[in-house]
Amino acid sequence: MVPLATIRKIEGICAKFIWHGGIHAISWEQLCRPRKEGGVGLRSLVSVREAAGIKLAWRFLQGGSLWSAWMVSRYLRGRNFWVCEIDNNFSVSFKHILRNRTVLRTAIRRKMREGGETDLWLDPWIPGQSPLEILGPQTNGVAYRGLTCRHIISGGVWRPEEYRFTAQLGEEIRQVQITPTVLSDVWVWAPPGHSKGAGEFRFRSCYDLVRPHFDDIEEYDFVWGKGLARKMQLSAYKLVLGRLLTRD
Repeated sequence: MVPLATIRKIEGICAKFIWHGGIHAISWEQLCRPRKEGGVGLRSLVSVREAAGIKLAWRFLQGGSLWSAWMVSRYLRGRNFWVCEIDNNFSVSFKHILRNRTVLRTAIRRKMREGGETDLWLDPWIPGQSPLEILGPQTNGVAYRGLTCRHIISGGVWRPEEYRFTAQLGEEIRQVQITPTVLSDVWVWAPPGHSKGAGEFRFRSCYDLVRPHFDDIEEYDFVWGKGLARKMQLSAYKLVLGRLLTRD
């Protein structure tokens, strides 16, 4: 990953280019907001870096490549990806992958098939959470490590009562859809607010997931609508933000 300090320097160069080396009437952070939120729609390179880290974690989670197989054998060594603690001996890239787990789990969901590839207690297959996280460490869940969701599926139907889950957790489990098939369980890309892509990773939705969000501005239509010529839009934009330099 590109060091954050380097990213900041590149953003500084971009900002100087936009303002021709003169006074920065509007901050780079402001310019990187979407137009509806008071920016001009540029992409923050810091957020792009974060989104690239999420993409790397997603590719690792998907598996199926020599790189991911090597990372699993080199660093996980039988440990569960979602609860593996960061070790000083891990590479920089793998540490970065593990640090992105919290954000990653908010953007994915488990497509449950036969349940044999999903850890019953440790994987966050209940949207965003694992049963052990929901019930807490004081439960008997630790004694059942190594079990898969196949143990509570019978005839394509959830049987959470097999392990005496609470009634509330049992209802949450039953909300997870099962697709009976001989294929393995898979993770699908499903960030909140984005339905396009049919489960496939989209960098745009990933960027939107990690970037800062702000309230929409009321003057959006006035500035960026069809009423103003393109050459006047930037001046109107500065005027709305109170950044139009005058001789007053």
